[in-house]
Amino acid sequence: MKNLLLVDDDAAFRELLHMALQVSGFDVHAVEHGEAALRHLREANPSRSFDLIIVDFLMPVMDGLRFLRSLREEYPDSAPPVVVLTAIRRADLMRELSAAGAAAVIAKPIELRDLVSTIGAITDAAQN
Repeated sequence: MKNLLLVDDDAAFRELLHMALQVSGFDVHAVEHGEAALRHLREANPSRSFDLIIVDFLMPVMDGLRFLRSLREEYPDSAPPVVVLTAIRRADLMRELSAAGAAAVIAKPIELRDLVSTIGAITDAAQN
């Protein structure tokens, strides 16, 4: 079972996506913003590593871009892949997220099957 960290400030969306991903066969832990995600990663039991992180782009406290940059700075060689969810579809933002290390960017509203497919492709590639 793949372990996912879900980072989104919208509690209703976070809970809905959390349940949908669990039903899809993933072990999911959810937090409300990037700072909480970094704190969780620092405090996590080393035996519970995450295969992938799903992060919303627009969040208070620490947005998705700042999270990506901080994650790569703190864990330059061991950070799990990150999928960014965003409703903003600007080409410059996509380039910036990619340059910061996003494995994929998925536009909102999301299709669960597309997200699950992307998670599978990224985690399978990371294992090889």
